[in-house]
Amino acid sequence: MSESNIPAAAAAGFYPDPESPGQMRYWDGQQWAPSGSPGGSSTQRPLWRRWWFLAGAAAMVLILIAAALATGESDSDVVQNASGATIQVPNLVGLPAEQVIPTLTSLGLSLGPTTYGESDAAREQVISQDPAPGQAAAPGSAVAVVLSIGPPSTPEPTLIEEEGPTTPEAAPPAPAPAPVPASEKYSGRGDKIVSIAKPEAGVPQIMTLTYRGSSNFVIESLDGSLETSDLLVNEIGSYKGSVLLDADGGDTAKVKVTATGSWTMEIKPRSSAPTLRGRSSGRGDQVLKYFGGPFILAATHNGTSNFVIQAYGEDGGSSDLLVNEIGRYSGENTLSEGPGLIAINADGSWTITVT
Repeated sequence: MSESNIPAAAAAGFYPDPESPGQMRYWDGQQWAPSGSPGGSSTQRPLWRRWWFLAGAAAMVLILIAAALATGESDSDVVQNASGATIQVPNLVGLPAEQVIPTLTSLGLSLGPTTYGESDAAREQVISQDPAPGQAAAPGSAVAVVLSIGPPSTPEPTLIEEEGPTTPEAAPPAPAPAPVPASEKYSGRGDKIVSIAKPEAGVPQIMTLTYRGSSNFVIESLDGSLETSDLLVNEIGSYKGSVLLDADGGDTAKVKVTATGSWTMEIKPRSSAPTLRGRSSGRGDQVLKYFGGPFILAATHNGTSNFVIQAYGEDGGSSDLLVNEIGRYSGENTLSEGPGLIAINADGSWTITVT
């Protein structure tokens, strides 16, 4: 048996049989195995060269790849389901503003744009929201809210008249009331230049105003050159009160109104002002008339903005500035002998007592 066809350093294994072409025969590294022995000739090819083995291996690879892809899709689905979790939007209507952020953050939501609107609800209370309560939202979604600017108007001043303490000299009796001239009324919406007629010429008048809106409300009296002669009202939001027109004895014929909402204006004679006797109380801007004196005037204010009290003669002219403070106040000053007018500018409740 020739071994010339086998490399000298060939490893053990099946090789072409040199004696039987087309047959395979085992080489143990040193010599050929006998023909017909278990390790002898064979017509079979090595395992790695058989087509069915290769086909099976390829199928197995394809199965493993498909399983890996299926696992990847399953994991992707889990991530998608986790990221698609939703939160039910809570009902914020009726909550005060300071409770909105804690409520949203505790659920994984955030506060969106915050605006203000008219409502009978208390100031800074939620009156509407978007999205609506009960809707589904993604984690971190923003919820927009609208807060109330407070009731549209303030109540009429409540005047409490009390007799002051007995003094050695009784105050002179009030003069008999003269016939009250008719008042002049105007109304509109938005910015206007209003030509007015006054019940009495050349003397101060009482101007009573109402406004329903959420933006600036400014009232200015104009002189003959259409220049501002007096800033009567400068507020933001709804307003209701009375101010003194032509306190300097002028004769205003036009009034400039700056507003975004609806407003009313009534010009009344000075005699229509409530009379201050002993003690009066109210809220917001007001004009009072008084007789007698001189007096000691004691005043209080429970508010956060300007509190100003000015005294005028019944025909106007120069004024006495009795109080000019911001926020809460309690104090006394002197009030000259009447008859005269008292103009009160306030954003909160106030009391005035004369003795």
